[in-house]
Amino acid sequence: MIMFFFHNRPVPGARENRESGLTLIELLVALVLLALVSVMLSGGLRFSARAWEYSDSRLEKIERIQAVQHLLRSRLGSAQFSKNQTATERRSPPGPPGMEAFAGDFDHVEFIAKLPRHHGLGGLYRIAIDGVAGTRNTNNLRIRWRPAETGFTDIKDGQTEDWTETTLLEDIEGLKIEYFGKQDKAENEGWSDVWSDPRKLPSLVRLSVAFSSHDPRRWPVLTVKVISATP
Repeated sequence: MIMFFFHNRPVPGARENRESGLTLIELLVALVLLALVSVMLSGGLRFSARAWEYSDSRLEKIERIQAVQHLLRSRLGSAQFSKNQTATERRSPPGPPGMEAFAGDFDHVEFIAKLPRHHGLGGLYRIAIDGVAGTRNTNNLRIRWRPAETGFTDIKDGQTEDWTETTLLEDIEGLKIEYFGKQDKAENEGWSDVWSDPRKLPSLVRLSVAFSSHDPRRWPVLTVKVISATP
């Protein structure tokens, strides 16, 4: 009877393989760390995306306000008398109500000015700037226009017939308009929240727009010099 004896001899290289390999625990730890890194990277990417969207939205709102101010500055600055109205007629007693060249109060102003021809308009128009009820108990800043031959509306009548209009800014909380100049019966020039002198244009017009406290938009006070105004 032949008996074979096997001795547990170490396999060459086995010790080196165990030392160079990973145990199950080490593999699990590596997977957990990889998952944590992935979560952090994903969260960072989402935060970066939200920050980019917020910055882009804020920039868009700032550019919108700048564009609106540029429009108002150019139109108010070019306010004038009707081309058919002579200097003598401007100094004469006021004519029929509604034919003034410029009239305004603290939240509404109407005046005569030219509109650019490249907008398909051109010529003299009566332009009105005011606040109109919007959504969520707020107002919108609005501009309206119609041919200059038509008379002015009553400041508070709210009529919209024959007007073309567009919204400049949505969800504003308040609008304040002030006028600088020497009006009829006034001794000196000064600021007023009403302009009612039909024979003169104000020297300056100042517009302030307020937003709610949680609205990130800010309106730099806009002061416009009326080029056609005379002392």
